[in-house]
Amino acid sequence: MQLMPATARQYGVRTYSIPSRTSVRDRSICDLTDRYQDDLELVLAAITRGPAAVDLHGGRIPPLKETLE
Repeated sequence: MQLMPATARQYGVRTYSIPSRTSVRDRSICDLTDRYQDDLELVLAAITRGPAAVDLHGGRIPPLKETLE
C-alpha cells in the first residue's frame, strides 16, 4: 500500500512497518466507507484515484481509465 503524504499525516504514520500499513489501510477503508455512505464503487474509486478525485467529479466515479475498468 502506498500512502500519500497527506494520508500518512492524517493517520499519524511516521514509519512504514507492516503493522502500521495494515492498520492505516483498515482505518482508511472504514473512513471512505463512511464518507461515501457505503457506496462500494465510490470507495473503490477513492482508493484507486484518491477521495479528492471523486469529490472533484461531484461524488461520482471519475471518468479515468483506472476507475472505469
